Amino acid sequence: MEHKPIVKAMEEAHNKLNRGRSYFGMGYVDSYDLLERLIADTKYELEKLERTKKIGIKFWSDTQLMRYNESKYHKKLLIEKLDFLYKEARKSEIIYDEARANSIEEPQREVEPPF
Repeated sequence: MEHKPIVKAMEEAHNKLNRGRSYFGMGYVDSYDLLERLIADTKYELEKLERTKKIGIKFWSDTQLMRYNESKYHKKLLIEKLDFLYKEARKSEIIYDEARANSIEEPQREVEPPF
């Protein structure tokens, strides 16, 4: 799999969020934006593949049909994995937020000894 779509998605998410600022500026690329962009791009490629099938399947050879099935399988598998990563990122953020909220300790009061 080529890395160009991933790099393109990272650059576009960075430009959208930072409006031209550098990586060391105020903004940053959020993992959710990147994953959403990759999922959307992969779904678009899958839809494009389906449209191509509807147009020309009558004239396809066996190898073209095999390539179509293989591409469709890999794109669906990629979407599943990206969805899983998105859900895991959400879960880890929730766990991090809960741990941070629970770690704040109340100031300890001085307790007098019972004797």
